Amino acid sequence: MSEVSPADLLQRALDAVPQPLVVAESDHGTAEPRVRHVNAAFEAVAGGVAAELPVAYNELLERTGLAEPGPEALRRARATGEIREGRGRMPNGENRWWRVTPLAEGNGRPTTLVVLHAAGPRAAGPGGWAARLEELTRLQREVADSGLSLDRIRQRVAEAALFLTGADGASVAEPADGHLVDRATAGSARLWPDLQLPIDRGVSGSTYRRREPILVRDARTDERVVLKDTAERLGFRSAALAPLVHQDRCFGLVKVLANEPDRFDTSDLELLTIAAGMLASPLANAAAFEGERARHTRLLDALPVLVAYVDSSRRYREVNAAYRAWYGLEQADVIGRPVWDVIGPEAYESLRPYHDAVLRGEQVSYEGPFTFGDGSQGVIHADYVPHRTPEGAVVGFYAIVLDVTKVSQADRDYLTGLPNRRRFDEQLHAALVAAHRYERPLGLILADLDGFKQINDTHGHPRGDEVLRSLSASWRGAIRASDVIARWGGEEFVVLAPETSEEETARLAERLRALTREIDLGDDLAAAASFGVTACTPADDARSLMQRLDGALYRAKRAGGDRVLVERG
Repeated sequence: MSEVSPADLLQRALDAVPQPLVVAESDHGTAEPRVRHVNAAFEAVAGGVAAELPVAYNELLERTGLAEPGPEALRRARATGEIREGRGRMPNGENRWWRVTPLAEGNGRPTTLVVLHAAGPRAAGPGGWAARLEELTRLQREVADSGLSLDRIRQRVAEAALFLTGADGASVAEPADGHLVDRATAGSARLWPDLQLPIDRGVSGSTYRRREPILVRDARTDERVVLKDTAERLGFRSAALAPLVHQDRCFGLVKVLANEPDRFDTSDLELLTIAAGMLASPLANAAAFEGERARHTRLLDALPVLVAYVDSSRRYREVNAAYRAWYGLEQADVIGRPVWDVIGPEAYESLRPYHDAVLRGEQVSYEGPFTFGDGSQGVIHADYVPHRTPEGAVVGFYAIVLDVTKVSQADRDYLTGLPNRRRFDEQLHAALVAAHRYERPLGLILADLDGFKQINDTHGHPRGDEVLRSLSASWRGAIRASDVIARWGGEEFVVLAPETSEEETARLAERLRALTREIDLGDDLAAAASFGVTACTPADDARSLMQRLDGALYRAKRAGGDRVLVERG
């Protein structure tokens, strides 16, 4: 079965309705609805307008001689959201009941109006053509919602097939290991979940292989039904089956069953085929998404690092196998729970500043002590990346965590406990990649203690070491969780400030300069420092940035020290 456009499918659905029918759309900003579709039955009794659509509803009445329902009935249906019914005469002289059904859009306000003319005592009833059309329209809107999962779309297909055909049971079957397996069921078919039928024979297999709909009027006499004992056991006397085809690939079928012969006719098969055509694309897309998600999950589970996604309420939405194993928990014991419930209140308090920072939109990279689930102490390295909507709002963050207890010594300065130069180089490279890729600001500071040689010469190197430890602790407490401070070498320190402009970085350097003057070193010692500042440009690499920083620091020292100088790229 070749692929058909959504517009063609809708027109086929309308033409399958044996009663005259009109579909109009009504924007709340305009007074009069416009007719978008009429079906073949309407053309037969009041023709001449299909080729000229869309037209105003008033113009349709004038061209066809149709009197009822008038524009007022449509306006009232739109305004109240309620069905309107009445009696009128068609242009060919027939007396018919009419029914106006308003269909609400996603905001709950009716904008589509379905006008049905019926020869019977009322326009529609349970399972009538109007109800069937409403269900098809509702179904088309529902499955267009990309938020529906594959299982939910399958189930919705089965439920719609049951309603559209008045069947006893319905199911969606897909191929697996040489069989067609029911993945979703409704009605009496729920009694046989996970039913498997051969793919190489029988009516289900034939529908799938030939990609053609099949109508079975009586399973006892139909030679295509090869498993008659199974059919009898399932209560299958008549059936309608339609393939699910998308882009020249059949990936399953939808079928309806009844426990008596001749329950279904060609109009039921046509409706089922139309529904299958409408649903094939979203089902295929959902299946592809689920497959991609499964591959994504397998890949994350194979990684020897902890990976998690945490939403803005600080609840886990996804964790990989390593994360679950670290805490000895199953998936169901983690997903949906707050972080503090999983890792413990004490551990969470140590991470809270970093979570606060990333949920403000800052990218955070840090290392620090951590209490593991078994109570043991260690060191972790974590990278937190904010997850933003297209409008820029932060709705959660991705966390990648490594246990670096065994290797942290190689990355740490033995004296101050700060990251060493090798570790800083790695973090600078990662920050540069992010700044260039996402066009985000990045600031850097290079600081050097003024007169440090004199401290060492006068008071000795142990006293100088105490000064360096005091200074690094003071500065580390003054920067943000997303910032990185490292010992560059000797009495030099470097600060990496993601998401920070040149002006903001200069203000940070001034705060650090003032803080340095306030540090109580004892022994009548006073500390001071010089600062060089720069910010990343699109043309920068690590080498050019550090060269500018070094030049700015050199000029600050030559100017007398205890000052901040900025060098622009």
